[in-house]
Amino acid sequence: MATGETKPTKLATRRKKKKGTPAQFDRAFTPVAVEIGHLARNWNALHENMGLIFSAMISPDRKALLLAVWHSPPSDRTQREMLRAALGRWRLERPHLSAVSNEIEWLLNKTEELSGKRNDALHAPLHVLMNTTTYVFNVEPNYFWGHPMAKRLQGKDVLLEISKIRAQATCLMKWAGAIWLHLESARPLPQKPAWPTRGLYRSHKLPAPPTRPT
Repeated sequence: MATGETKPTKLATRRKKKKGTPAQFDRAFTPVAVEIGHLARNWNALHENMGLIFSAMISPDRKALLLAVWHSPPSDRTQREMLRAALGRWRLERPHLSAVSNEIEWLLNKTEELSGKRNDALHAPLHVLMNTTTYVFNVEPNYFWGHPMAKRLQGKDVLLEISKIRAQATCLMKWAGAIWLHLESARPLPQKPAWPTRGLYRSHKLPAPPTRPT
Protein backbone atom coordinates (compact mmCIF):
# COMPACT_ATOMS: atom_id res chain seq x y z
CA MET A 1 0.00 0.00 0.00
CA ALA A 2 1.40 3.42 -0.92
CA THR A 3 2.36 5.90 1.78
CA GLY A 4 -0.61 8.04 2.87
CA GLU A 5 -3.24 5.50 1.80
CA THR A 6 -5.50 4.00 4.44
CA LYS A 7 -6.86 0.50 4.41
CA PRO A 8 -10.66 0.43 4.08
CA THR A 9 -12.39 -0.51 7.30
CA LYS A 10 -14.75 -3.50 7.46
CA LEU A 11 -17.66 -1.11 8.13
CA ALA A 12 -16.88 0.93 4.99
CA THR A 13 -16.66 -2.27 2.97
CA ARG A 14 -20.03 -3.46 4.24
CA ARG A 15 -21.62 -0.11 3.44
CA LYS A 16 -20.24 -0.22 -0.08
CA LYS A 17 -21.70 -3.67 -0.65
CA LYS A 18 -25.15 -2.49 0.40
CA LYS A 19 -25.50 -0.09 -2.52
CA GLY A 20 -27.73 -1.42 -5.28
CA THR A 21 -26.81 -0.77 -8.88
CA PRO A 22 -28.91 1.46 -11.20
CA ALA A 23 -29.82 -1.63 -13.22
CA GLN A 24 -31.21 -3.33 -10.11
CA PHE A 25 -33.33 -0.31 -9.22
CA ASP A 26 -34.62 -0.15 -12.81
CA ARG A 27 -35.42 -3.85 -12.77
CA ALA A 28 -37.34 -3.49 -9.51
CA PHE A 29 -39.43 -0.71 -11.08
CA THR A 30 -40.15 -2.64 -14.31
CA PRO A 31 -43.44 -4.35 -13.21
CA VAL A 32 -44.85 -0.99 -12.10
CA ALA A 33 -43.71 0.65 -15.36
CA VAL A 34 -45.47 -2.08 -17.36
CA GLU A 35 -48.74 -1.52 -15.50
CA ILE A 36 -48.51 2.26 -15.91
CA GLY A 37 -47.90 1.84 -19.63
CA HIS A 38 -50.86 -0.49 -20.11
CA LEU A 39 -53.07 1.80 -18.03
CA ALA A 40 -52.18 4.86 -20.13
CA ARG A 41 -52.72 2.93 -23.37
CA ASN A 42 -56.12 1.52 -22.35
CA TRP A 43 -57.31 4.83 -20.90
CA ASN A 44 -56.58 6.52 -24.23
CA ALA A 45 -58.32 3.71 -26.12
CA LEU A 46 -61.34 4.06 -23.81
CA HIS A 47 -61.77 7.69 -24.83
CA GLU A 48 -61.33 6.87 -28.51
CA ASN A 49 -64.17 4.36 -28.15
CA MET A 50 -66.25 7.01 -26.40
CA GLY A 51 -65.61 9.27 -29.38
CA LEU A 52 -67.01 6.57 -31.67
CA ILE A 53 -70.07 6.32 -29.42
CA PHE A 54 -70.42 10.13 -29.64
CA SER A 55 -70.36 10.07 -33.43
CA ALA A 56 -72.72 7.07 -33.70
CA MET A 57 -75.27 8.76 -31.43
CA ILE A 58 -75.35 12.05 -33.34
CA SER A 59 -74.78 11.12 -37.00
CA PRO A 60 -73.11 7.84 -38.02
CA ASP A 61 -72.68 9.13 -41.59
CA ARG A 62 -70.56 12.10 -40.47
CA LYS A 63 -68.07 10.24 -38.34
CA ALA A 64 -64.95 12.11 -39.49
CA LEU A 65 -66.52 15.51 -38.80
CA LEU A 66 -67.80 14.52 -35.35
CA LEU A 67 -64.51 12.91 -34.36
CA ALA A 68 -62.73 16.14 -35.32
CA VAL A 69 -65.02 17.88 -32.82
CA TRP A 70 -64.38 15.11 -30.26
CA HIS A 71 -60.61 15.49 -30.54
CA SER A 72 -60.69 19.30 -30.18
CA PRO A 73 -60.92 19.64 -26.34
CA PRO A 74 -57.61 19.69 -24.46
CA SER A 75 -58.77 17.21 -21.79
CA ASP A 76 -60.56 13.87 -21.70
CA ARG A 77 -62.83 15.18 -18.94
CA THR A 78 -64.22 17.76 -21.37
CA GLN A 79 -64.79 14.95 -23.87
CA ARG A 80 -66.80 13.02 -21.29
CA GLU A 81 -68.87 16.14 -20.57
CA MET A 82 -69.61 16.42 -24.31
CA LEU A 83 -70.78 12.81 -24.43
CA ARG A 84 -72.92 13.26 -21.32
CA ALA A 85 -74.56 16.37 -22.81
CA ALA A 86 -75.28 14.54 -26.06
CA LEU A 87 -76.68 11.59 -24.10
CA GLY A 88 -79.21 13.81 -22.34
CA ARG A 89 -80.76 14.97 -25.61
CA TRP A 90 -80.40 11.56 -27.25
CA ARG A 91 -82.50 9.99 -24.50
CA LEU A 92 -85.33 12.40 -25.17
CA GLU A 93 -85.30 11.70 -28.89
CA ARG A 94 -84.86 7.90 -28.64
CA PRO A 95 -86.72 6.67 -25.57
CA HIS A 96 -86.91 3.19 -27.11
CA LEU A 97 -83.13 2.91 -26.66
CA SER A 98 -83.22 3.36 -22.89
CA ALA A 99 -81.24 0.17 -22.27
CA VAL A 100 -78.16 1.30 -24.17
CA SER A 101 -78.62 4.84 -22.81
CA ASN A 102 -78.31 3.43 -19.31
CA GLU A 103 -75.15 1.58 -20.28
CA ILE A 104 -73.57 4.74 -21.68
CA GLU A 105 -74.42 6.55 -18.45
CA TRP A 106 -72.89 3.70 -16.42
CA LEU A 107 -69.77 3.91 -18.59
CA LEU A 108 -69.48 7.66 -18.00
CA ASN A 109 -70.06 7.38 -14.26
CA LYS A 110 -67.51 4.60 -13.80
CA THR A 111 -64.94 6.45 -15.90
CA GLU A 112 -65.43 9.59 -13.84
CA GLU A 113 -65.01 7.61 -10.62
CA LEU A 114 -61.82 6.01 -11.92
CA SER A 115 -60.30 9.18 -13.36
CA GLY A 116 -58.88 10.39 -10.04
CA LYS A 117 -57.20 7.07 -9.33
CA ARG A 118 -55.84 6.99 -12.86
CA ASN A 119 -54.34 10.44 -12.36
CA ASP A 120 -52.73 9.30 -9.11
CA ALA A 121 -51.24 6.23 -10.82
CA LEU A 122 -49.78 8.23 -13.72
CA HIS A 123 -48.72 11.43 -11.95
CA ALA A 124 -47.76 10.56 -8.37
CA PRO A 125 -43.99 10.66 -7.75
CA LEU A 126 -42.63 7.19 -7.02
CA HIS A 127 -39.27 6.00 -5.78
CA VAL A 128 -37.55 2.64 -5.47
CA LEU A 129 -36.15 1.72 -2.07
CA MET A 130 -33.78 -1.09 -1.11
CA ASN A 131 -33.71 -2.76 2.30
CA THR A 132 -30.01 -2.75 3.16
CA THR A 133 -30.42 -5.83 5.37
CA THR A 134 -32.48 -8.11 3.12
CA TYR A 135 -31.57 -6.52 -0.26
CA VAL A 136 -35.28 -6.49 -1.17
CA PHE A 137 -36.38 -3.67 -3.48
CA ASN A 138 -39.75 -1.97 -3.16
CA VAL A 139 -41.60 0.77 -5.07
CA GLU A 140 -43.33 3.33 -2.84
CA PRO A 141 -45.06 6.69 -3.34
CA ASN A 142 -42.81 9.62 -2.52
CA TYR A 143 -45.15 11.43 -0.15
CA PHE A 144 -42.38 12.92 2.02
CA TRP A 145 -42.89 16.45 0.67
CA GLY A 146 -46.67 16.25 0.87
CA HIS A 147 -47.55 15.51 -2.76
CA PRO A 148 -51.36 14.91 -2.62
CA MET A 149 -51.39 12.13 -5.21
CA ALA A 150 -48.55 10.29 -3.50
CA LYS A 151 -50.31 10.68 -0.14
CA ARG A 152 -53.39 8.95 -1.56
CA LEU A 153 -51.18 5.96 -2.43
CA GLN A 154 -49.52 5.95 0.97
CA GLY A 155 -49.76 2.58 2.72
CA LYS A 156 -50.85 0.77 -0.45
CA ASP A 157 -48.97 -1.80 -2.51
CA VAL A 158 -48.20 0.40 -5.53
CA LEU A 159 -47.99 -2.49 -8.00
CA LEU A 160 -51.25 -4.06 -6.83
CA GLU A 161 -53.08 -0.72 -6.82
CA ILE A 162 -51.97 0.37 -10.29
CA SER A 163 -52.61 -3.09 -11.68
CA LYS A 164 -56.19 -2.95 -10.35
CA ILE A 165 -56.73 0.48 -11.90
CA ARG A 166 -55.38 -0.86 -15.20
CA ALA A 167 -57.81 -3.81 -15.07
CA GLN A 168 -60.74 -1.49 -14.44
CA ALA A 169 -59.72 0.85 -17.27
CA THR A 170 -59.44 -2.19 -19.55
CA CYS A 171 -62.96 -3.28 -18.56
CA LEU A 172 -64.34 0.17 -19.44
CA MET A 173 -62.42 0.27 -22.73
CA LYS A 174 -63.87 -3.06 -23.85
CA TRP A 175 -67.38 -2.14 -22.77
CA ALA A 176 -67.20 1.17 -24.64
CA GLY A 177 -66.13 -0.74 -27.75
CA ALA A 178 -69.06 -3.14 -27.37
CA ILE A 179 -71.52 -0.25 -27.02
CA TRP A 180 -70.16 1.41 -30.15
CA LEU A 181 -70.44 -1.78 -32.19
CA HIS A 182 -74.01 -2.17 -30.94
CA LEU A 183 -74.87 1.34 -32.14
CA GLU A 184 -72.91 1.08 -35.38
CA SER A 185 -74.05 -2.33 -36.60
CA ALA A 186 -77.15 -3.06 -34.50
CA ARG A 187 -75.50 -6.23 -33.23
CA PRO A 188 -76.85 -7.39 -29.84
CA LEU A 189 -75.27 -5.78 -26.83
CA PRO A 190 -73.33 -8.49 -24.97
CA GLN A 191 -73.49 -9.03 -21.25
CA LYS A 192 -71.69 -6.35 -19.30
CA PRO A 193 -68.30 -7.59 -18.01
CA ALA A 194 -67.80 -8.05 -14.29
CA TRP A 195 -66.14 -5.11 -12.56
CA PRO A 196 -62.55 -6.09 -11.65
CA THR A 197 -61.60 -5.97 -7.98
CA ARG A 198 -57.95 -6.96 -8.41
CA GLY A 199 -55.16 -6.43 -10.87
CA LEU A 200 -53.72 -8.50 -13.68
CA TYR A 201 -49.99 -8.00 -13.19
CA ARG A 202 -49.35 -11.72 -12.63
CA SER A 203 -50.33 -12.28 -16.26
CA HIS A 204 -46.94 -11.07 -17.44
CA LYS A 205 -43.55 -12.32 -16.37
CA LEU A 206 -42.01 -10.57 -13.41
CA PRO A 207 -38.27 -9.90 -13.44
CA ALA A 208 -36.02 -12.24 -11.52
CA PRO A 209 -35.33 -11.21 -7.92
CA PRO A 210 -32.28 -8.93 -7.69
CA THR A 211 -29.04 -10.57 -6.67
CA ARG A 212 -26.97 -9.38 -3.74
CA PRO A 213 -24.98 -6.30 -4.82
CA THR A 214 -21.22 -6.70 -4.95
